[in-house]
Amino acid sequence: MLIFLVASARILDLYPQIGQSSWVVAIGSLASLLGLYEFIRNKAENDPHQDNKTTQVVLAPENDLTAEQNINSPKTKIEGSVNGPVFSGNIEGTININPTGSAKLPTPRQIPPPPSDFAGRKIELEDILANFNRGATITGLQGMGGIGKTALALVIAEMVKDRFPDGQIFIEMKGTSKNPLASAEAMANVIRAYLPTAQMPENLNSLAGLYRSVLDGKQTLLLLDNDANREQVEMLLPPTGCAMLITSRQKFTLPGLKPRNMELLPPSDSATSCSPLQIGLATKPIIWRICVDIFPLLCEMLLVS
Repeated sequence: MLIFLVASARILDLYPQIGQSSWVVAIGSLASLLGLYEFIRNKAENDPHQDNKTTQVVLAPENDLTAEQNINSPKTKIEGSVNGPVFSGNIEGTININPTGSAKLPTPRQIPPPPSDFAGRKIELEDILANFNRGATITGLQGMGGIGKTALALVIAEMVKDRFPDGQIFIEMKGTSKNPLASAEAMANVIRAYLPTAQMPENLNSLAGLYRSVLDGKQTLLLLDNDANREQVEMLLPPTGCAMLITSRQKFTLPGLKPRNMELLPPSDSATSCSPLQIGLATKPIIWRICVDIFPLLCEMLLVS
């Protein structure tokens, strides 16, 4: 541009009559404007006093940022997509995009390990695992209190956990207490395992829909321990791909349930078990049934009266 202006000035000096032409004047004016624009732009780009500020853009946790990079100059090209609010404006300096909401949550592994001194129940284990191999999704361990339902459920969960890479969730249903866990609260516990900050719907049907949506497409194992009855568990039946282990003193049926009524330990098994309660159930069944089942009911009746 500078060479063009110098050449134009030299031509006008040599041939002054050209300067009388209107189109030459127009071209000269345009060239002057272009030269001024070029000068201002170069001045702005080479300004040594330009602030070197860093502006941090933080997205809310619910936003999904798929483009992550540092922007070091006005000419940097940003590619990608953002699900959520988009703000526009002029920002000077370096922009560091920090996708705070994109951190992956840990896979829930909530089921406790089985007791290290567990012994016996070989027949039950073989039958239940065979049902799992045939595609059973709901397995119920039913029997009197203290017979070892929870211990067996923990052993089974440990043996099949690799089949459920999306998580193993444990919920104490408090079926033998005065205030069993509500089905809604149990569903909310499962939802929070995957969506800790989710707002729970107040409507029970909407909550059940969210529960199934969260588990849909996942391979998750649910262990519901100490269930009260059918009504408490029925709304928690998981979608295809998941499995459920339930333990209860009560006998009830559910769609797809494979129940297993646990009996007293045979003497050969009880001799190798370290649980005094299970040994007592095997050797003195009548006395232990009174202690475990009837005595608490009598105490509750006395308290109510």
